[in-house]
Amino acid sequence: MDQLFEVMAERLDDLAGPDTLTAESVHGALTLWAVAGHAELPADFAAHVFGDDLAQVDADNQAALHQLWQELLAEIGQGLYDDTELALPFDTTLEWQDSDQQAWCIGFMEMLFSQEHAFADVSESDLAEILLPVQVGSGLFAEEPEFVEIYRDEALLASLVQQIPEVLVDLYLLCNVPET
Repeated sequence: MDQLFEVMAERLDDLAGPDTLTAESVHGALTLWAVAGHAELPADFAAHVFGDDLAQVDADNQAALHQLWQELLAEIGQGLYDDTELALPFDTTLEWQDSDQQAWCIGFMEMLFSQEHAFADVSESDLAEILLPVQVGSGLFAEEPEFVEIYRDEALLASLVQQIPEVLVDLYLLCNVPET
């Protein structure tokens, strides 16, 4: 992973409490925000990351993390814009439970749930179709009947989790390229 992510991960680890997201989850949340075409962090991003632990983080550390998150957001956005292989902080794996991949996907999906308005102009069916690999990688829907079969089929599961970097670019284009 890149140096900026590593610096953010170390700082976050030093400040983390029981409600704080992991660095991989934060990266997933930032990626969702970049995919939606936003260049500035949402106002409540620190609260999203720290939850109830935010009260324990002093203003200097909050400012330093805000700067790191803003830089990471710009880096992710540039990668999506350039249509390059986006550097993700995990290796894809079929052993998704409790993995960095799952943490990243959960961060992505939680940001989607909290910032649904960012996708108001995107068809719900298009969004659901494109996001299937991330939904599967998160494990949040593992008990849902339509997902149970996916987790039983290792070939399908492997295919879906391998598609995560590609679907990010597809979603970015869906959100940011005007229809002709």
